[in-house]
Amino acid sequence: MLNKITTYLIVGSLGTGKTSLIQQLLKQKPSNEQWAVLINEFGRVGVDKALLGEQAVTISEIAGGCICCTGGAPFQVGLNRLLKESKPDVLFIELSGLGHPLQVQKQLQAEPWNKVLTLYPLLQVVEAKQLLADFQPYNSAGLLLVNKSEQLTKQQQQAINKQFAPFNLYWTTQGYLPLSYLPKQPLVEQLSQQQIYIVDGEDEQKRQLAEGIVCHIQDQLEGWSIGWQFEPCYCFDKIKLDNWLKQYQWLRAKLVVHTNQGWLSVNAVAEDIPAWQATEWRKDSRLELIFATKQAEQMLIDTLLSTIS
Repeated sequence: MLNKITTYLIVGSLGTGKTSLIQQLLKQKPSNEQWAVLINEFGRVGVDKALLGEQAVTISEIAGGCICCTGGAPFQVGLNRLLKESKPDVLFIELSGLGHPLQVQKQLQAEPWNKVLTLYPLLQVVEAKQLLADFQPYNSAGLLLVNKSEQLTKQQQQAINKQFAPFNLYWTTQGYLPLSYLPKQPLVEQLSQQQIYIVDGEDEQKRQLAEGIVCHIQDQLEGWSIGWQFEPCYCFDKIKLDNWLKQYQWLRAKLVVHTNQGWLSVNAVAEDIPAWQATEWRKDSRLELIFATKQAEQMLIDTLLSTIS
């Protein structure tokens, strides 16, 4: 019976290098794993399958339409046939540049596919020069593969790294990505760990501040982490936030926040003195702390809220 097939959606606009990425991944396939690839092409003539050539994987195409119509017969039949024929351990689904990834992602998390597939965060492929324009990655992107990196200077790449600090960027050429860089945590687990954090007690001000704040908590053998996302209207007192960081014995601290001294970021390990740097990120404030052992999350949120100016 097919169950828990590791599944990655590969997304990106036309010509960014999605097929090149698949080619590079297939070259690294472990011999003891069975892989399958489902390709959506907008045109009627399927070329991508030919470009991938003869591989030790099962490759299937849905040509002439949009794969986002997951309720339609072509997708249902195509995916079902591919899974039955190949019985894969790993499935890659390449969406056409005209597809709607979030709609596909949502539907693959619903029945009947959620009983068969284990969906991982999006692999979003982007051409380097696109990042110089008004580009916004998908929030659910687990990896932003910046292809054709030779298009930009080192200075431009450094500026983009700061601008997109909350995202996991990998700079490359010809779509190359080491297999070890694929997202490790299933998307369903990420979603189940999110909660809207509500402050208990009589403090009306704290309840108002906490309304709508998203908190992410993860407890694994490697450590315990807690993170938050705040709407950009929240402004932190930089000095108070700095002192808040010094209160706790974290292993890693990563912040991109709106403060009374502008938008700033920190990326530090335990031995470091947090070094604040300016950032161009403006979408929201994001904070994450990693500890060796579980912490009292209510105390962490209470003290963090006290740093909002």
